[in-house]
Amino acid sequence: MDGRPEKHDSRRCLKGGQPTFNRIIDNIILAQELSLKTRISVRVNIDKNNDEDFVWLYNHIKNLNLPNVFVYPGFVVDISGKDCNSCLYNSNDITRFLINLYEKHGILIPFFYPDGRIASCSVRNANSTVIGPKGELYKCWNDVGDPSKVYGSIFGKPMNESILYKYLTGADHLSDPVCQECKFLPICNGGCPYIRLQEEAHGKRSDKNCLLFKKNIKDFLWIHYQSKNQRHTLNHNF
Repeated sequence: MDGRPEKHDSRRCLKGGQPTFNRIIDNIILAQELSLKTRISVRVNIDKNNDEDFVWLYNHIKNLNLPNVFVYPGFVVDISGKDCNSCLYNSNDITRFLINLYEKHGILIPFFYPDGRIASCSVRNANSTVIGPKGELYKCWNDVGDPSKVYGSIFGKPMNESILYKYLTGADHLSDPVCQECKFLPICNGGCPYIRLQEEAHGKRSDKNCLLFKKNIKDFLWIHYQSKNQRHTLNHNF
């Protein structure tokens, strides 16, 4: 989703311009009614033109009292690496947003502490795919619309195996000598494999694909402690 109804509908409308906000909310409610055990993750796309909408949308969905719906911010960043768009977020902007979200609004997004579960995004996951509007298959949503990144089709057309295998194996952080010396391996899950592949293609190396936790360990650990201590106090008083 993309914020409050008016902001969302201006960005995420149907082909004829019709709004989609209420339809998406109704579908989330219906999905929970039909399957209470199904976990639904609502990604709210955030940039500097709609970031103030996140708290409103978070509370709006929370007040629906749906048992298994999780709302989180999806920060819109410049994947070109040029950082030339002033409305997009960089790692410092993301850090400030998350800290402010907890300190001012009491909303804790689980980006502050490594999960500990070994997982991976669709790029490295053989069982995940992104389906484009014409049935074409991609390994990353950043590639949708780029014909050179299509590796197959839901209609059974021949697969571009070189693209597929590049994504599945080319972003392996376990063979990265820098990662091998990092104290956050393997709980980081290797960061963003898409950024890793982009940097390798251009012969450069940075920490843009690393966890925010790595550069903000003191602030994030403190917030993690505060949240745990608050929960303990509430449980004890109860």
